[in-house]
Amino acid sequence: MKPYKKYMGYAIAVAGCAAVLVCRLLLSEVLLERAQLFPFLLAAIAAAWWGGRGPGTLATLLGAFSGIYFVMRPFESLRIDHLADGVSAGVFVLIGLVISHICEAMHQALNDQTEKQFRILTDSITQLVWVANPRGDVIWFNARWYDYTGAAPRELENRGWERFCDAEELPHLVRGWHAALAMGECWESTYLLRRKDGGMRWHLGRAAPVRDESGHITRWCGTSTDIDDHVAAERALLEADARKDKYIAT
Repeated sequence: MKPYKKYMGYAIAVAGCAAVLVCRLLLSEVLLERAQLFPFLLAAIAAAWWGGRGPGTLATLLGAFSGIYFVMRPFESLRIDHLADGVSAGVFVLIGLVISHICEAMHQALNDQTEKQFRILTDSITQLVWVANPRGDVIWFNARWYDYTGAAPRELENRGWERFCDAEELPHLVRGWHAALAMGECWESTYLLRRKDGGMRWHLGRAAPVRDESGHITRWCGTSTDIDDHVAAERALLEADARKDKYIAT
């Protein structure tokens, strides 16, 4: 869940409980002893729907406190004199916590589904795809990456991907990547990447930051595209031009 949604959920919990309390007090002469706590479920549902378990739990506890202190007799006291009121408060808290748990599970299921769709998509394309955390540590590679390098997931832990790059070019590659991280800007570079048969092929690497609603970087998504054939074709053209110029000069 995005952080701003969680923060908004807490704001809804506080504002929603305050609004329900005001309305309940204004209608106290009409409702009398009825609906002392359960109107606060509206705030709990709204907070949990927006922000998940934490905001829903907060709204439930605030609703229970507000209802017991301001609505139930004796007023302005947390003492519960009647068994029916105690049962009502217990049922209210139980329902609020269950709703919060259900909404949290719903948010998690949506996040899992989105992540699953992302992985299916990246495994179906020809590029090598990887994801890094905000610090720039690569935390995930798509299936194509493992197919190309022949590496096992454990081999790529703790910057293990570096051993598949050309040793002479690696310092320059890392400096460029760290510069992009420091600036929070897109990164692009060409580099040699060793495949599982030992051959080195040129790749075009690109990465872009993924930001939340507040502008903070939550992760980096990058791709490595095989451009070795293109590089070889360019070199062949350059060599042909050089031979032609030499021939003309001769």
